[in-house]
Amino acid sequence: MADAGPGRSVELDAMRTLALILMAASHVTRIVLGSARGWWCAPSLLLDPLTQGMFMGLVGASLAWSWSNAQRRGTQRGPWLRARARRALEIYLVGVLLFLFDKGTQIPWLFVAPGILADIALAIVVYSVTASSRRPVLWTLVLSLCGYGLMAWLEWPGVDLFVAPVNAGNAPLLPNVALSGFGLLAGLGLVRRDRWLLGGLAVPSLLGAAAMLSQHSFSQLLGDELGRTFSSVTYVGGHDGLSNTWAMLTGGTLVPDRVEYFTPSLASQPLVLGSLVAIYLAFRVLRPVLNRLSETVLLPGRYSLGAYVFHLALVGLPVVIIGRAKPLRSAVAGNISMVLILVGIFGYSAVREWQTRRRRRRRRRQAAPVVSPGHST
Repeated sequence: MADAGPGRSVELDAMRTLALILMAASHVTRIVLGSARGWWCAPSLLLDPLTQGMFMGLVGASLAWSWSNAQRRGTQRGPWLRARARRALEIYLVGVLLFLFDKGTQIPWLFVAPGILADIALAIVVYSVTASSRRPVLWTLVLSLCGYGLMAWLEWPGVDLFVAPVNAGNAPLLPNVALSGFGLLAGLGLVRRDRWLLGGLAVPSLLGAAAMLSQHSFSQLLGDELGRTFSSVTYVGGHDGLSNTWAMLTGGTLVPDRVEYFTPSLASQPLVLGSLVAIYLAFRVLRPVLNRLSETVLLPGRYSLGAYVFHLALVGLPVVIIGRAKPLRSAVAGNISMVLILVGIFGYSAVREWQTRRRRRRRRRQAAPVVSPGHST
């Protein structure tokens, strides 16, 4: 993600890299047998609501940079929106494919709730429209607040509705999509260098987090006690997605498979928003250090979406090969898997960076003027 003016935001690259590492830890933890999980597993699961919020917020922030770059290049709104829609469709279809490998052809869940990639796709479609509108801050704020308002009503005592994929099931749309809206607002503030907008987002978020922490602990606000609501979906088959699909096609015996999911609750959101601001400010202070790491340690932050999809494929391999939901049965296997997936994330990012630089060199050579022999300039 290139900045429209002074260059990349190294702080956002750092946040993306951190989000990827935390997501990888959380996903690997879920394929390790409970009794064999290592010391890093429990913290990664506790931080899940914050990790999701960080990733979804950064999706919105990226749209602010993308539209700013498009304007600088002279790209019109229509072509830019169509390009974003194609990107969103690609991301959604990847989510469907990954769900197919994980759970099989579970209808309607295969298309209705294939996971967080569907949330990202919807966030891109919705907020690319507001980002490129004449009043991006107003319309983005209205949509995000409406999303949180709907979430509050669904969680209201006496209502208590849990509707997949809105606020229940596999990576529901709320609060994920609403968080992308706040990420877009932050991105607009950074691109425009609008201190009023940034302050208007940061101060209430930090105060809200402080107010919640004065009443409850960090673990309560992110954990099961206050920070999450739970719902379940009953699929068919208890093995990997390919086995389930094959059994469906061949008339094999399938048994009900009840899977429980959590959704970050409304009570967790002040802490999530405040924590994201605090993490950004910490990275802002560390900018001189981060600048030295931008070409190495922070490379995954430049290619976060592709690296995310790649690591999901790596996480799913043991499940598909061994044919059970928790194929890793020892702490050593979990640790090795985590290390290999981190190597995969950084390796993928390094290859992408090499390809990017190669394309740039090729374009520079093509654009260089050709001087005829015997003529001087």
